[in-house]
Amino acid sequence: MVRARIRPLEPHPYDDTAIHYGEHFTRMFMRCYPQRATTRRIEAEGLLLRLPAVR
Repeated sequence: MVRARIRPLEPHPYDDTAIHYGEHFTRMFMRCYPQRATTRRIEAEGLLLRLPAVR
């Protein structure tokens, strides 16, 4: 399984955090398009609960 992560261009020297691309994209989509069928399905089926498993 590929785990796509994005790191800041200029990271803090003591911070090793990365943004999981799938989680970022999903949350951004839901924020931008709250009334779309896909957003409603993600919420109705509780699919956000699966995101931590793929991090």
